[in-house]
Amino acid sequence: MIYLLGAGWRSLSTVDVKGAVTFTLWLCGCNLRCPFCHNHLLASSDPSKCFPLNVNNLMNDLISSKGLIDYFHVTGGEPLMQWRPLMDLLREVRSLGVSISLNTNLTLPDRLSSLLNGVEVDHLATDLKIPPEELYGLSPDEAALRWRRFIEGLKIASRKIRKLEIRVPVARSLRMDVLRRYAEEALASIEGSDYEIMVYPIVGPPLADPRDREWCERRCNPKRDLLARVVEELSALSGRPVIMRDWLDS
Repeated sequence: MIYLLGAGWRSLSTVDVKGAVTFTLWLCGCNLRCPFCHNHLLASSDPSKCFPLNVNNLMNDLISSKGLIDYFHVTGGEPLMQWRPLMDLLREVRSLGVSISLNTNLTLPDRLSSLLNGVEVDHLATDLKIPPEELYGLSPDEAALRWRRFIEGLKIASRKIRKLEIRVPVARSLRMDVLRRYAEEALASIEGSDYEIMVYPIVGPPLADPRDREWCERRCNPKRDLLARVVEELSALSGRPVIMRDWLDS
């Protein structure tokens, strides 16, 4: 019996992994409190959204869809909050010959390492939240600790996973010197994986329902010229093209 608390799944999705069709599963729980999070009810395991998943039904739906998808994609919330039963599920998925994608905040490196030692993951997506003291929604000391663990998690992922998708959420308040300082540290920790960087604006209502609407009023919906500067800066730091997502894709 695999027990997972989640909000359900979608058999076919074209929006969760760039350029791929996925079977997407949403799990509940998170160790961060990002003020712009639009899945905050999942992150807080709100009983109005979260329930024990019927894994037999999930697997039956996956079997029906597997010929049409590129990845079985797990997101949240933070999937690594439930890493042990998730690993059991992913082993069953892998036994069907289905590739696996994981969306994680990478701030639980021990759990990530244990999961990756137990099952192969083909693609991993993560947010490069800069600055962490603003975007993690935690105290400064706790945010600094989570950032250090993020860097450790990014190193682990880059050693184990072939394809990384690094997503950079941009708030109106982001400064270029702050972006440069954190991005340099993060990019320097990548050790061999093929990776791409995607920049996207942090949007507010009506496009999203953030955890903290007051925070979003002050910082969401950055101007296009700021997004273009972030793209230019990250391209220079990484030495590779950087993608900007359209507003409505965010």
